Amino acid sequence: MLKDDQAKPRRRSLKLVSRDPAITIAGGNGSLDDPVVEAGWLRVRLSGAAGYDETFPIPAANWRHVKKPGANRGYKGKKAGPVRTAIVKPGKLLKVVLKGESLGFSLEGEPSSVEVVLGIGGHRYCVRFDAISAFTPERKLVAMNAGPPASCP
Repeated sequence: MLKDDQAKPRRRSLKLVSRDPAITIAGGNGSLDDPVVEAGWLRVRLSGAAGYDETFPIPAANWRHVKKPGANRGYKGKKAGPVRTAIVKPGKLLKVVLKGESLGFSLEGEPSSVEVVLGIGGHRYCVRFDAISAFTPERKLVAMNAGPPASCP
C-alpha cells in the first residue's frame, strides 16, 4: 500500500478522433508526404483552463504503412514518447492517442477547445475540437468528430 507522499503518478490520457471524408494522404506512399520516409510531428494545444501547447516528434522509424506499401491506405505512427498512436486513413480517419506522466498539461479543468496539428512529411492535418466527449479531471480527455479550424497554425 502506498502512502500519500508515495502515491503513484496519475497516467493522463488524451484521445482525439476526427472522421472526415476530406482527409487525404497528399502525395501518398514513397512521396515527401510519407512519414515512413520523412518522419512526422504532432502539436497539441488546449485552450481555456488547461492552457497547453506542445509539439512531439514522431520519427520515421515509428511509422508504418496501413496495408502494403504502395497501396496508399494510410499511415500509423506508434510509441514516440507520450504519442501512443497517430493514424491517418484517407477519406476516413485521423486519430491521436497520447498517454503518460510526461504529458506536460494539467487536466484540472475541462479545456474550452483542443487543436491538433499532425505534420507528416510536407503535409499538415489540422483539426479543432470544440466539444469534449468525455472528461475526468486529472486523468482523461476524449474528443470526437472535429472539423477543421478557421486557420491551420
